[in-house]
Amino acid sequence: MIRPNQFDPKNLYARMLGFIELQQHQVTDERPVEIHLAFQLAEEIVSSIEMSDLLNAYAVNYFDMEDISISHAANVAVFSVTIARGIGYSHPELVSLCAAGLLHDIGIGKINPNIVHKNPRAMTPKEQRAIETHSQIGYHSILHTDSSHSTMAEIVLQHHERSNGSGYPNALWEADMLDDAKILSLIDAYEALLHPRERRDALVPPQGLSQILTQEGNSFPKKLVRTLVEQISIYPVGCYVLLSTGETGRVIKTNPRTPSRPTIKILYDRKGLKQAPEIMDLNTDYLMKIEKCVPIPASKPSSSTQSARF
Repeated sequence: MIRPNQFDPKNLYARMLGFIELQQHQVTDERPVEIHLAFQLAEEIVSSIEMSDLLNAYAVNYFDMEDISISHAANVAVFSVTIARGIGYSHPELVSLCAAGLLHDIGIGKINPNIVHKNPRAMTPKEQRAIETHSQIGYHSILHTDSSHSTMAEIVLQHHERSNGSGYPNALWEADMLDDAKILSLIDAYEALLHPRERRDALVPPQGLSQILTQEGNSFPKKLVRTLVEQISIYPVGCYVLLSTGETGRVIKTNPRTPSRPTIKILYDRKGLKQAPEIMDLNTDYLMKIEKCVPIPASKPSSSTQSARF
């Protein structure tokens, strides 16, 4: 039986954030990680993503500067499921990957918060080494909780490894990495580019993707980078864009074969006033194009009796 609000994306995303925060506290206090709850929540997340793209929209737009590691882990879990679906993962495989994504950064709970929130450019080598221990802390926390989840622990351990051996903690090469760890490694880097960090402002999705593409076949496997482009796309579901007509809309569907031409729900007119929503598939309307990504528009008076809904 489906519980009320079980697959409501807003409710589900909020529960993801609460769960991740709690697990970081579990690690801080050296208490067992609630792995079984990670799988239960992952089942709901995967089912939600299989039904709609709305969780992806939250992952594009939401971050918490007060504790970026929590929203980061939630967004990584969502994006990882999205590209894994694109390469043919089964439902049980998606659930396992998602559970690992939810827990991949729990080791942060054991790191001094003053270091976690410090500008990386100002970190001493000792502080940088301390930050890098979080994947090992997560690995040991999972194993100590339940050694039967050794594969999940290994995925968590490897999520900062890189295909070319430049990652940490063990400088593994692609052939030595688990498949799920390769996905988390790519998405961990991609998500971090989309949302602000102390060292820089956020990059809009096309710029973040561009930085990933420069490392295709080097830091990350070519197949996964291509799938990232196809499934999450240049303009992901949920991002707002300014069109060549001067109107503003939200991406509601991507086109894997033409990632630069998604389907848009136009919500604001040329003056920035709300208008009656209009659906436009840029894959069939070549007279219109995307000029750039824009922040979520501030609420303005409506030029129509209808208002845009998320």
